[in-house]
Amino acid sequence: MTASSLTFVAFAILVASLHAVWSNKVWRGLLFCGANLLFVASFTTAPKALLPFACFLGFGYLGVRSAQFFKGQGVTAAVVLTTLALFCWLKKYWFLSFVGFLPFPYLAIGLSYAFFRIMGMIIDARTEPGIAAIGPIKFFNFAMNFPTMIAGPIDRYQEFSKPPTPVGLADLGQAVERITIGFFKVLVLSSLLSGIQTRATGQVTADGDTVARVWESLASFGAYPIYLYFNFSGYSDIVIGIGYLFGKKYPENFDAPFSSFSFIEFWSRWHMTLSNWLKDYVYTPFLMSLMKANMPRSFDPYLGTLAYFVTFFLIGIWHGSTIVFAIYGLLLALGVSINKLHQTYMQKALGKKQYKIVAANRYYKFVARGLTYTWYSFCMICFWANGETATRIVGALGIPGMIFSFAELLVLATVALNLWEGGVERVRGIAGPALAAAYAPYLRAAAVGALVFGCIANAVLTQKVNADIIYQAF
Repeated sequence: MTASSLTFVAFAILVASLHAVWSNKVWRGLLFCGANLLFVASFTTAPKALLPFACFLGFGYLGVRSAQFFKGQGVTAAVVLTTLALFCWLKKYWFLSFVGFLPFPYLAIGLSYAFFRIMGMIIDARTEPGIAAIGPIKFFNFAMNFPTMIAGPIDRYQEFSKPPTPVGLADLGQAVERITIGFFKVLVLSSLLSGIQTRATGQVTADGDTVARVWESLASFGAYPIYLYFNFSGYSDIVIGIGYLFGKKYPENFDAPFSSFSFIEFWSRWHMTLSNWLKDYVYTPFLMSLMKANMPRSFDPYLGTLAYFVTFFLIGIWHGSTIVFAIYGLLLALGVSINKLHQTYMQKALGKKQYKIVAANRYYKFVARGLTYTWYSFCMICFWANGETATRIVGALGIPGMIFSFAELLVLATVALNLWEGGVERVRGIAGPALAAAYAPYLRAAAVGALVFGCIANAVLTQKVNADIIYQAF
């Protein structure tokens, strides 16, 4: 059962209806616990397959509760490192292959997101007694919260534990609208782009004219980030919409990422809950520890660069257990590090005031936006091309062809993204007054109806009513 299925939405509506029947905390806690167990059981009912995940949750709970009895930083550090090691072992990371892994298949869906929630609780429990004293049902409901279990968003216990707000007609309307938008993104737009990208990749590696293969590579390399955006942001829309049914406001995960003018800004707009988690629990603590170290003052401008490098390398490794994702992490780390070094150098060379003037130049921003998209497209090859496919692509295009393909993509992305931004601004200028008018609800209802019709038409034409959520694999 995934968030892109009608079964999942029907299940969520049923649980939300029962949730609204009685506002008693015990009832709602037990209801959510039962719903979470049923959701997990939809992936496997074999007790043996559930045992490793259950042990991880049990250890995480003991780790959180340990803060109530052991206040020392050494204990917390030991619990954090052990939790991290256990997670990596269960996810079968390549650098632990010498240890040996469990010889039987087991459930790992949602483990990565449970890890983030549990790790955040372990760290926060040192300073927040309410977290350290959490009961097992509250812990389980947070760690395995079924709407966000498989792929986030990564919420914090401090927000999750807030009492739900009463659900009114406006909330139901928002839920329907957001869920519909999400389904349209996942079922229609991402499926369409996936087909384009898959066909183009096949053409790149097929026998044919080299020039034609280079042109096809534009779609192969350039379409994937947009496909992934619609797939993952559509899933997030569905989950956030379901949250409205429970009187919960789950955190946003995307904020027009392709409008970004730098790779650093891009990651403040893409998978924002992951970026924010790592900023709070990895980047900031690591940077603070570097600043406290006895280093020459001349190193100060570059400490942020090092902290960025480490943080984004970890982002890449988190995405997968193979060495390919270590390469992905290295590419992400290089992107943000070079971006940060560029900012540091420009500020030193021009001064902060003059650099701001340069960075605000429209042509500078145009190229920066295209360059950000192009580098992310290059990084994304690690997502969709295994070693064999990547070798075939490089063999078909050659190194000169690869360079030319990404040079073309840079030009196309620079032009297309900025034309898109200009068009969006004009549409907003026209739509703004209409959305503020008295008849705005009818316009929104008509738009939702059109999206529903689009989803139904797509299902009839393609015979598909579900689509895979890529981030479920992580």
